[in-house]
Amino acid sequence: MLSRRAFILAGTAVGGGLILAYATYRRDDGDAATKFAASGRPGLPMNAWLKIDTSGEVTCAIHRAEMGQGVTTGLAQLLIEELDADWSRVGFEFPPIDRDYYNFAIIEDGRPFGDPEASWRAATGTWAMRQVFHAYGMSLTAASTSIIDAWDTLRPAGAAARQMLLAAAARQWRCDPESLRTEPGVVLDDARGRKASYGELAEAAAKERPPSKPALKSPSEYRLVGRNVPRLDARMKVDGTAEFGIDVARPGMLFATVIHSPVTGTRVASFDANGADDMPGVEGVVPAGESAVAVVANNTWTAMRAAEKIVVEPDLSTPGPDNATGEAITLVSTSGLGRKYLQMLDDADHVVIRNDGDAAMAISATDTALTAVYEVPYLTHECMEPMNCTALYTGDALEIWAPTQGNSIARNAAARATGLRTDQVTFHTTFLGGGFGRRAEVDFVLQATAVAVQLPGRPVKLTWSREQDVRHDTLRPLSVARVSGAVDNDGNIAAMDYQVVTQSVSADFMERVQALRQVDPRDDRYVVAPADIPWYSIGHLKVSYIPVASHVPVGYWRSVGYLWNVFFIECFIDELATAAGIEPLEFRRRALAGKPRYLAVLDALSEAAGPPRAGRGFAIVEFHGSIVAHAVQVETQGGKFQRVSRVISVIDCGRVVHPDGVIAQMESCIFDGLAAALFGQTDLEAGVVRQRNFDTYAQFRMQGQPEIRVHLLNNEGRPGGAGEPGLPGIAPALCNAIFDATGVRVRKLPIMSAGM
Repeated sequence: MLSRRAFILAGTAVGGGLILAYATYRRDDGDAATKFAASGRPGLPMNAWLKIDTSGEVTCAIHRAEMGQGVTTGLAQLLIEELDADWSRVGFEFPPIDRDYYNFAIIEDGRPFGDPEASWRAATGTWAMRQVFHAYGMSLTAASTSIIDAWDTLRPAGAAARQMLLAAAARQWRCDPESLRTEPGVVLDDARGRKASYGELAEAAAKERPPSKPALKSPSEYRLVGRNVPRLDARMKVDGTAEFGIDVARPGMLFATVIHSPVTGTRVASFDANGADDMPGVEGVVPAGESAVAVVANNTWTAMRAAEKIVVEPDLSTPGPDNATGEAITLVSTSGLGRKYLQMLDDADHVVIRNDGDAAMAISATDTALTAVYEVPYLTHECMEPMNCTALYTGDALEIWAPTQGNSIARNAAARATGLRTDQVTFHTTFLGGGFGRRAEVDFVLQATAVAVQLPGRPVKLTWSREQDVRHDTLRPLSVARVSGAVDNDGNIAAMDYQVVTQSVSADFMERVQALRQVDPRDDRYVVAPADIPWYSIGHLKVSYIPVASHVPVGYWRSVGYLWNVFFIECFIDELATAAGIEPLEFRRRALAGKPRYLAVLDALSEAAGPPRAGRGFAIVEFHGSIVAHAVQVETQGGKFQRVSRVISVIDCGRVVHPDGVIAQMESCIFDGLAAALFGQTDLEAGVVRQRNFDTYAQFRMQGQPEIRVHLLNNEGRPGGAGEPGLPGIAPALCNAIFDATGVRVRKLPIMSAGM
């Protein structure tokens, strides 16, 4: 979910930017394979991702966070496919942090210069950029990139291990390794009737030199990729042995919770324990960084009860030089904020991201010109597992257990906070009870670390209450768009002028985590993506935005900028279709002429949805290399929207690794998309979030769920993402369906607060 463009370092592949970054961050953090072998399940390391025990058990290093999306299975499938092992004898573990586990796909899906096999420039630029990313070693689970990145890294790792096993067998049998082959878990010598299990060969294979460019299987040879193999994490989640952050238990552990400055995004000026520290079972009340106060007790419930007594006064100033008091902040209230944003479109200077042709002139020259204003609210993440972290500080070392999407980022932040080297910080990544971008943040890790430093030698498990989780989230930003456009006499999109006012998520996040490269909020193209690179053919296009500075922290919310921009774009496309008198699906086909992948998805959607019916709306989106289209069907009563009855979705995500996994991700995207569109809203009054818990943050209940059908279009291409692409198109498809049923346009979310 991170802004991919924000990671393009200064100078990209030219000049001194890459060299400087490489020289600054190049470090030896130990051998990943050795560290992996020494942790968890026994086994001899083939590389940083695979170890094989002499019994034949295979362990995969799952270097991405498992938060329900199924990476423990999908990544293992790619490894085991190329290793050619027996799936029934495969397990996994989360390995220690190592720079070998960097995620390169967060930058333009791993192809910042295009296909590296297509040109020398792309290959050279990709190689250079990889060196920088490897040196920095950022391990991050975000932006639907786990499978995309693994396609380029884990398949060769599995193939290399298989070649090492073949080489070990050939050395033992004194024959040419080319004469040998593998079946799941064994090496075979058909000519001489010999075979050896992977377990028997593991010790010798681990000593073989890994090949630099191992041959990969052809798709016709796949045994596992494309099949619904049993999920490796299913049993442990059913029997309770899967350890989430909130499950961590250590000998002698203390328990803590936090209460933040009541004004979101501000520091604590002062606090009054108000008797909390005198309650039975309370060990103390201590600062937990600049923005919160922690209660430490002998159990979590006691800590949370005590925290209710504490009175915190906010510091309503901006941090000045050396953290001194700066200017007073302007407190945000959401009532009327959309109108203020709209006024900014007339009064403030725009950052122009793209300006092809003369959109204003082209729009004024037609009879179909129209302008629409759209608005989406702040949104809370609502992870089922609240923020938590366990930390143990001993003076010269720090040990952390945390459910995080960015373990290397969190470790580095904790090291900076304590003055320790990163090799003095041991980090254990647990299962995550929901992530959605919220757990890429480091606030909860730094708070646990701050408390642990004040109580050396005692593990401290810090858990946020649900109220603190709701009221002190990093929100999806409130955004307003004004979109103008027109259609020519042939039904083509003649022009579009696209304007947005919002906060820059990337700039806010990068500042909070003290990232290698900070983002100028006036140079964050992702704020308007994908409007600046539309999939539709548009004659004249101007895209601009106005960045907003605010004390309200904004963060990565599943699908990030696409969530608001696709809503604006796909609703406006429907409005253009109506203005042109063209059926919305046909209008999209015309605007996508010459793009066979898009057209194939629309054709499949049309067939799956069946004959036209009133109350049906459409949307299409390309995101992370995947194309998704939705048809949403609604029911009305008395001429008003009543419920969503059916959602038909088609996804082309390239090569499908685990079909059920993709379907599950699509279903969760549909659920999240409907929940956000219908009910999602976070309100602020004088900087304080009004919602407190699930009773005041409206939910999409199971009884409101529509019939959902997901269709997969498998192709031979490189895999795309599946965790986010299904989400952005749901809200516009729903609003377009409501218009089709009632004749009323919904331009402001959530729908239910608009009186629908």
